[in-house]
Amino acid sequence: MSETTYPLSYRVSRAAISVVFNIVVWVLIPSLLFGQLERGLPSSPIAVSGDFIYTFGITITALQAIGALTTGMALSVPFVSGSYVAEAYYIWSAVNGGLLSFSAEGAAITLSFQTVLFLLMLAPLFNAVKAPIGYLLDQNEASRPAPDTI
Repeated sequence: MSETTYPLSYRVSRAAISVVFNIVVWVLIPSLLFGQLERGLPSSPIAVSGDFIYTFGITITALQAIGALTTGMALSVPFVSGSYVAEAYYIWSAVNGGLLSFSAEGAAITLSFQTVLFLLMLAPLFNAVKAPIGYLLDQNEASRPAPDTI
């Protein structure tokens, strides 16, 4: 039996909290922000549609929820790592890779904030690498010797 066994109630409550948090962070807040941006700047350089926000929001939320439901199992690692990679891609593609161009009345301005964008993407990409390493170091099923080698 695993030394790190999580009860079902813990995993389900963690998944429920993860779903609520991710819906707020990856769907509601971006919908409100990009909706205000479209109303304020009709020719906005950020072409983020509702479909884009909902697709990535649902993908990230589903991967996080499945990762929370399978906490302590080897199966959770690809879901958690995948959700962090999806977060990084969502951040990058939502702002067109850090290059925004505005033009009005013959004048054009291009904003380049790729360095700041890469710093924003650093945390999810670090967590994508940290998830499998943390799993192996937490004395889960993959890090214990097989029973026949003891």
